[in-house]
Amino acid sequence: MQKGHIDSRFWVVSPDHISYFSPDSLAALARSVGWQVQMMMTDFPIDFSLANPLTNYVRDRKAGKPCHATRVEIENLMHAISPEKTVALYQVLADMGLGRALTAIFSRSP
Repeated sequence: MQKGHIDSRFWVVSPDHISYFSPDSLAALARSVGWQVQMMMTDFPIDFSLANPLTNYVRDRKAGKPCHATRVEIENLMHAISPEKTVALYQVLADMGLGRALTAIFSRSP
């Protein structure tokens, strides 16, 4: 939004999608209830497509399916090369606060 690639918070969809976490806020929530983060990862950062006017699926809804198909192709390529390195990349992306969906594994604090 700061760069003008989008003009609305399109990801906020009430009532289904109203709570969002950063890696830090999710870890803080877990700690507040006696859990600790064992691992955190995100998924493919499809929103990188928003920086390119030709693939900005928010401004041009027709770009959505091709962007998704490209994401699937890239993810399949990465998994074919190394599932372990793909997971490691997704962990780094989570650490950077990038990606769309944040997944974490927790354990009870001792």
